[in-house]
Amino acid sequence: MPRLLRSRRLPGVAGERPVCGGLGVASRFETLGLASLGQSFNALTETRDLACLASVTRALLHVKCWVMPISAISVSEVAERFAAGAALFDVRQPDEYVEGHAPNAVLVPLNEVPDRLGEFPTDREVLVICRSGGRSGMACEFLVEQGVNAINIAGGTLAWIDAGYEVVTGDQPA
Repeated sequence: MPRLLRSRRLPGVAGERPVCGGLGVASRFETLGLASLGQSFNALTETRDLACLASVTRALLHVKCWVMPISAISVSEVAERFAAGAALFDVRQPDEYVEGHAPNAVLVPLNEVPDRLGEFPTDREVLVICRSGGRSGMACEFLVEQGVNAINIAGGTLAWIDAGYEVVTGDQPA
């Protein structure tokens, strides 16, 4: 391990674990077949060494991305992909969706994605949007694991609105 020039302690209560997608990091990496890396990460958190923890986090994220790459597109590419037959899903909560969403986006809240997996086509691209790209990224990870060609819309609805694209209000896709 590289020598650290300066060491800082992480704030928090002893025994706290970083959480990723609702799972402890060790559990998250076990699902990817990388249990030893996750266990090493959790052992390192016990030392509360922020600089070293940051280095290991970057390494773990790099490995995870190598294991399961998630495609992402910008909001400027959505119309073209949709015109080519891609499906568009919004994984925000219903109250967020009603306030404004991309036209033709079908609402499937993130927590319902596993139960509604059958609604996601496997014969074409599936574009997934949320508020800023985080929840849609998690949905894409899950969907790709299930064989869906899911693509995250980078920047989410915020980027959509900032780019000046049409926004639909209400509980219907269009």
